[in-house]
Amino acid sequence: MSQENIKRKVVTKDKEQRYYEKNGPDINIMQRMIERKMNFFGHMCRMQDERLIKQVGFGIMHGKNKRGRPKRRWTDDLADWCNKDICNLYTLAMDRKKWTHLVKYVVDTNGH
Repeated sequence: MSQENIKRKVVTKDKEQRYYEKNGPDINIMQRMIERKMNFFGHMCRMQDERLIKQVGFGIMHGKNKRGRPKRRWTDDLADWCNKDICNLYTLAMDRKKWTHLVKYVVDTNGH
């Protein structure tokens, strides 16, 4: 094994250790997924409007939809978990402190 591979493994293990020390070992995979998704949504909301990732994430496609059941968007999960619409979540995400509290609350109440 090269020196670089060993260093990378140590850094990754240290990050995981700090995460579990902060959040406790009883957090399950669903709670971790909810937390990561909500943190990324908050990050996207606070980005500048010109960023391509923000345009793709919040963009609206024009044209006709196919027949059948509507497609599920990734923001639909956020609305379900928080019991709020995306516009309210967007304004909440602009305040980092409030958003952090909301993320912790949603992770605790969902993902059992």
